Amino acid sequence: MSLTGFTALILFILYAFIFVILQLEDYALLMGSIGLFIVMAIIMFLSRKINWYNFRNE
Repeated sequence: MSLTGFTALILFILYAFIFVILQLEDYALLMGSIGLFIVMAIIMFLSRKINWYNFRNE
């Protein structure tokens, strides 16, 4: 998948998530919190192997 396709996919997912949150009204806070939790979990999972104290390859 090209970078353009990946960016389009991410933007589509974000748009769909925001659309669903706006439609739910009563559960918008709950769904937003769950969505934020999922995004943070993905970021933490993907960045777990990064050595934050040594960026150079030595």
